[in-house]
Amino acid sequence: MKVYEFHQDEKCLYIVSEYYTGGELFDKISSMSNFTEKWAASTMKQILSAINYCHLNKIVHRYRLRIWDVVVRMMIEI
Repeated sequence: MKVYEFHQDEKCLYIVSEYYTGGELFDKISSMSNFTEKWAASTMKQILSAINYCHLNKIVHRYRLRIWDVVVRMMIEI
């Protein structure tokens, strides 16, 4: 996800990033009739890799991560 800029006030940090059209991971899973263990493992690997990147770069996140907080990037094939 590309970050364009950010702003901070006394209470919040606002991040301006590129727009992803894929929706939430929760909605993606809910719409699937089934999915493979390979797909689930790949998805978890991407999420954990992102969390690890944040931690290595001293970036904090909310005290809990929920499935509906994860945004899915739609891949459009040409």
